[in-house]
Amino acid sequence: MCALLARHGETQSALLVLAREKRRVIISCDTQRLGEINAREMGLISKTAAAERDRTKLAAEIAALTGISESELTVSAIIAVAEPDEARELKRIARELLETVASLREENRVNGELLDLQLRYTDAMLGTVAPPEDAINSFYAQDGTLSGFAPRPGFFEGVV
Repeated sequence: MCALLARHGETQSALLVLAREKRRVIISCDTQRLGEINAREMGLISKTAAAERDRTKLAAEIAALTGISESELTVSAIIAVAEPDEARELKRIARELLETVASLREENRVNGELLDLQLRYTDAMLGTVAPPEDAINSFYAQDGTLSGFAPRPGFFEGVV
């Protein structure tokens, strides 16, 4: 279990590094780099899913060996029945993993807020250069139907 949780911790740490890099990329509006980071994140998330499947199998084996039901099997329960050295190592790994996941959760929260802010800013900027959608078709053709095109003004602004 120690080795499995340590591998899971390494994956979560790699996700944390990417989340911190993603913050800088979001702030600098580097959309190309953001896409690259997202692709790397998806690979790490796949590793996390695989580790979770392995953890579930291992938990079933540990439950069978210890007599603890799978529904009650926790890291604390495993620590209680583990050898002292393994229990210390498992506590350390579990603590580090929890700290990493908490940091990752916070980074993701902040990145979500930054992305939301960036989207609102982009929407506001688009609103300054493009009229609302209903204003586009407010011109009528000679037959009385909506033309979709604004009449082209004359070359001169006034009568000569």
